[in-house]
Amino acid sequence: MMRRALILCAAVALASPAGAQEVPKLHVLRAAVEFSEGVQYAQALGLFKKYGIDVDVQVVSSGEAAAAAIVGGTADIGAANVVSLVLAHEKGVGFTFVAPGAEYVGSAPTNALIVAKTSPIRTPRDLIGKTLGVIALGDINTIAIRAWLERNGVDAASVHFLELPNPQMAAAVERGAIDAAIISSPALAPAMQTGRVLGLPYSAVSEHFAINAWYAKKDWVATHRDAVGRFTRAVTEAQLWANKNHADSAKILIADAKLDPELVATMTRATFAPKLDDSLIQPLIDLMAKYGRIAAPFPASDLYVSL
Repeated sequence: MMRRALILCAAVALASPAGAQEVPKLHVLRAAVEFSEGVQYAQALGLFKKYGIDVDVQVVSSGEAAAAAIVGGTADIGAANVVSLVLAHEKGVGFTFVAPGAEYVGSAPTNALIVAKTSPIRTPRDLIGKTLGVIALGDINTIAIRAWLERNGVDAASVHFLELPNPQMAAAVERGAIDAAIISSPALAPAMQTGRVLGLPYSAVSEHFAINAWYAKKDWVATHRDAVGRFTRAVTEAQLWANKNHADSAKILIADAKLDPELVATMTRATFAPKLDDSLIQPLIDLMAKYGRIAAPFPASDLYVSL
């Protein structure tokens, strides 16, 4: 009996080499937008496998749904815009950025303030008393418009904001339901054919700042630092690859997001940041404090951990 037990133990030892570890599995949520396409690029390039992690990626309909899943423990990592995470920090929610995402670059903007081609609006002052479309009141678009109007000597209180989904903005501007709107890619390219650009409000925030990033719960990160570090390296490598390989990354984007290839060929593609950087996050924090979205500014480094 003892001999059989020793043989069985030896067989198990041979089947499970010393030091062998189970591949970490991460559950990641993302929106169906290019700003969070980095995980799809990483999957397609085999980078999660390269860095020794198994990543399950699911698309969610809203950032609120992703945050609820991460708080509840049914998901590990999600993508959030900087404004959302700043507001979560203000409320004491224990989130932290773990990997960079997309950034705004003034020389290659992925959004713009659009008016109809026949509109008499020619300058920022012409917007006084007008209605502007934004995705959500108090969002990054609203903050950017306020900063842009102020830079041009216009009181933001003199304009009206109306919430509309991004895909509906261009049609609302064209038919006169609203006077102007910040429209983002992929809707921006066709909107520029039916309308004209009045300005680039995001450039009033900064010519270069973070739009979104990948985040998780702080306490979960503390107990999964190795797996999170591998995720960070894989996604960052994939996103920087996408910056330099638009033709190849477009194929992944088209297949994943079910976008028209002709549309993707004409749109300004997202630019991804090489790392989490205070200088890319602080401008939005400061403006949110200035416009009363948060009580006071705080260091951007409070929003992320070093891995």
